[in-house]
Amino acid sequence: MQVKEGMYIKACELGKLLGITDRHVRRLAGENVLKKNGQGKYYFMENIRAYIDYVSAMNEAPIDLKE
Repeated sequence: MQVKEGMYIKACELGKLLGITDRHVRRLAGENVLKKNGQGKYYFMENIRAYIDYVSAMNEAPIDLKE
């Protein structure tokens, strides 16, 4: 896949690249983690960065093992 500036891709394609399901991609979009355009496609570069930031933040969150 050749990446171009301003490139949009489908949820299933983004999910495959991130190693998650397209349903999880849509859920993250609903939580405003990922962004999509009016046609339901996802901005490639912006969402790759956003997902990396999301996963990093999840790994840094304090965990209370008592719960």
